[in-house]
Amino acid sequence: MTEVKSDTRRIYGDGRWTYGEFTFGLRYNAETIYAFLDVTEAQYFWLTGWWYATAEYPAKVSPASFTVTVGRQVIIDETEVRKDLPHPSGRVHSRSVKYWGDATYTFSGAAVMFGPYWEETRLVVPSETWRFDLKA
Repeated sequence: MTEVKSDTRRIYGDGRWTYGEFTFGLRYNAETIYAFLDVTEAQYFWLTGWWYATAEYPAKVSPASFTVTVGRQVIIDETEVRKDLPHPSGRVHSRSVKYWGDATYTFSGAAVMFGPYWEETRLVVPSETWRFDLKA
């Protein structure tokens, strides 16, 4: 399987109590494709330092949204993808669909993360769109 990715986005949550690093992308081969969000850092501030997400204090991606089009055809449209990340990193992804052949794929993604630790603290990964020229 081949992957194409956006640049990593580094974002602080409300009040700068949480921090995350996020990369959107597509994973594909000649048969299937899916959209994903990689969370490479999920941290919270407590007392005098930054701590990583744990099973006790997970980060919750709630929700992530993925829209992928080829030309005018929408092939992935998922707006309520949710996942707990009990470690400082993890992948949230759409369902796999049929690969539509070598073409330019337009991918829009966004997410909201709550926590780690501060469950009421929201970290918003704003919607962004990328164009990827794919060849299987």
